[in-house]
Amino acid sequence: MKLSTKIALRYIFTFRSFHFITIITFISLLAIIIGNITLICVMSIFNGFREFAVEQLLSIDPHLRIVASEGAFVHNIDELVAKIEKDPNIEYIMPVNNARVIVQSGDAFQIAQLNSAAKGKIQDFSGIERSIVFGKLNKERLGNSYQLAVGSLLANKLKLSPGDTILLTSPEKIENSIKAFKQLSWERVVISGIFQTNDKEYDEFYIYGADEIFHNLFKCPENSASSIDIRLKNSALSFDYQKSISSGLPKDLQVLSWWDLHKDLFSIMQFERISTFSILSIIILIAAFNVLASLFMTVVEKKPDISLLKALGAKDDLIRKIFLKEGLIIGIIGSTIGTILGLGACLGQIHFKWFKLDTDKYLIDALPLSIHTSDLLFVFLFSLILSVVVTLYPARRAGKVSIIQEIRNE
Repeated sequence: MKLSTKIALRYIFTFRSFHFITIITFISLLAIIIGNITLICVMSIFNGFREFAVEQLLSIDPHLRIVASEGAFVHNIDELVAKIEKDPNIEYIMPVNNARVIVQSGDAFQIAQLNSAAKGKIQDFSGIERSIVFGKLNKERLGNSYQLAVGSLLANKLKLSPGDTILLTSPEKIENSIKAFKQLSWERVVISGIFQTNDKEYDEFYIYGADEIFHNLFKCPENSASSIDIRLKNSALSFDYQKSISSGLPKDLQVLSWWDLHKDLFSIMQFERISTFSILSIIILIAAFNVLASLFMTVVEKKPDISLLKALGAKDDLIRKIFLKEGLIIGIIGSTIGTILGLGACLGQIHFKWFKLDTDKYLIDALPLSIHTSDLLFVFLFSLILSVVVTLYPARRAGKVSIIQEIRNE
């Protein structure tokens, strides 16, 4: 063991003379440990909730969506689908129509987004069927009216139940009615089911029905759709396929990933994660200042030892190394113990579910956590580097201690 390391360890673990500096050192060490545990647990909780949100959204949303850069419709959909669907990693690709409509039920009016499959069945591309809580997803005719499914919050606002009849119209029909000075025409539809996704946007604004409803309300060009939705066999490939598909499309089209479809939500979640990390990192910052204070006091207390070492031939560089290693040892011990305990706490929650949630109110039975190796390394290095940085100035001061001045003082 090097002399500088041996002396640094002796200064930290001075059990023979347990005094105020020793207390501050152990408080600093404890604060680093607590800071690491807190940061790892909180970041894992944010990761868990984010992954749960992504899982919920991807059960309904496509992984990729092709839309027009300008205008409401993507044209030549047959050619585009035939060009893309050959890839073995694509689970399905389907043209979809969606637009805002006005819903009337009695005297109540609401804005909603009508969704339909331009080709194929709506069940083939949407996870809505799994979210039906009342009735069923049925887009076939019932008498002279088509059927559709509505979100639970929208149904609650309009007091709807399966079997009820509502009226739909579009901004296009309202505009034509005003221009022609004629009575506004409505599309009569029947509620076949009510779905609940626990996503406010879907449950409050979305309705799913037959494509014939869409064509009765909007003028859709031949061989066109509002978008082309793509689901991959592996969602992790979304961003790679977003780039590769975009490179082969006309310039008037763009490819949106599942992240782009909910950009505001994920941006807010990321901002909250960064803000929380910044606030909680103050614990480690305070601990680092405690290390700084304890090292300053150690330098003052050990001035006679430093002058004696210099008198025996020790260089300034050796003196600086002693105090740098003291801060490094404190940082390594605190960061290692804190990281291990934080990882253990997260693994315990994942496997034993210590913090449970009421399944009558929530979709999950316990607090969700997801451990990322990058987070563990970042927290460990952050606390370690901070512990070392604060030792630079005290170590520099220790190296400048004058032998002659200390001999005079003695």
